[in-house]
Amino acid sequence: MLTGIHSDHSVNLDDHLMRRSELKLFSVRRSNDESNDARDLLEQHGRLFAPILTHQRPITQINEAFALNERYGDGVGKMLVIPDGPE
Repeated sequence: MLTGIHSDHSVNLDDHLMRRSELKLFSVRRSNDESNDARDLLEQHGRLFAPILTHQRPITQINEAFALNERYGDGVGKMLVIPDGPE
């Protein structure tokens, strides 16, 4: 699985390997306002995503969270930014 906003304008993929492995490629430019669905999916099936959610930071530490992600520090994979305090 290849996800995220890539730093390069192109991503090299081995189409021969993809064809032989019968891999599917789905290119998505934007989420089409699916944030609520994504949140609900995380809430209902959080255990499915646990292996890729490696870090968590409160919203008050958003600058540090972005800096950590940008340099791939501390082995960060995906970071969950959470509200600070009760909702």
